[in-house]
Amino acid sequence: SHTHTHPSPPPPTPRVRARARGRHCAGVPRQMPVMVGSAAVPKIRALGYTQPIVGITGDPVGSPDRLEFEASGVDTVVDKTSVGIAFITTLLQEQLDLQTAEAKSLGA
Repeated sequence: SHTHTHPSPPPPTPRVRARARGRHCAGVPRQMPVMVGSAAVPKIRALGYTQPIVGITGDPVGSPDRLEFEASGVDTVVDKTSVGIAFITTLLQEQLDLQTAEAKSLGA
């Protein structure tokens, strides 16, 4: 049998963690049917959304489309790989753990 090992995802950055305090996170793909993510994210921010926006793409690091997406107002961009999805899972688990701890401290 073969064992497949995948690199560990990077932990969420302090900026992403700070914005995640409100328990919300948006995942935005770069390629969508009506509007690309690099056009959608500034519109989402203009509407007042201040929580983390995690861009999701299959574009290679350093490609023009990915660079444009990274500059659009996302907090971070992850790949459509198990590592990228693990990053999002880690962020959501941290939010859940924080919410659970706060509920316990309030006696809920």
